[in-house]
Amino acid sequence: VTLSDFYISESPVTVSQYREFCNATGRSMPPEPNWGWIDSHPIVNVSWHDADEFARWKGMRLPTEAEWEFAARGGVHTRHCKYSGGNIIDDVAWYEGNTNKSGTMPVMTKKPNELGLYDMSGNVYEWCNDWCDDYTSEAQHNPSGPEEGIIKVGRGGSWHSPSKSLRISNRDNDPP
Repeated sequence: VTLSDFYISESPVTVSQYREFCNATGRSMPPEPNWGWIDSHPIVNVSWHDADEFARWKGMRLPTEAEWEFAARGGVHTRHCKYSGGNIIDDVAWYEGNTNKSGTMPVMTKKPNELGLYDMSGNVYEWCNDWCDDYTSEAQHNPSGPEEGIIKVGRGGSWHSPSKSLRISNRDNDPP
């Protein structure tokens, strides 16, 4: 797979950033989690459609799955780590082993990866633009997945995931 240059956010979207979007567009915040809305934490309970609308509002777009994985691996500076930013999970990620499954944690409080990107492993799953499908072994330039489907790709694992779900290579999916 080869990719053209692209931009990706330094960290997951925070509650504060998402609230600004809701206020500007007249939208309601998603259902509040048990731990409440904390401005420095990543937003949760957002559908793929809402994440896509937020990205468009910011003049951006959701990353393709290929872009997400390239960025999570550290791009051309990769050290071929198991998790985004390192092989020691507690240094780079919030997951069930260090959150007691009690909720999200402030973004950018763990070590970044080689590109200076935070929380690509753990804290919250991140929506990708692609519909979920099997990978092809063909050489591709800027793959964007199938044109249609039933489920969208989510990557990175979350605060309530086991460590194996936070591996860069792990794929998850959900209805949009």
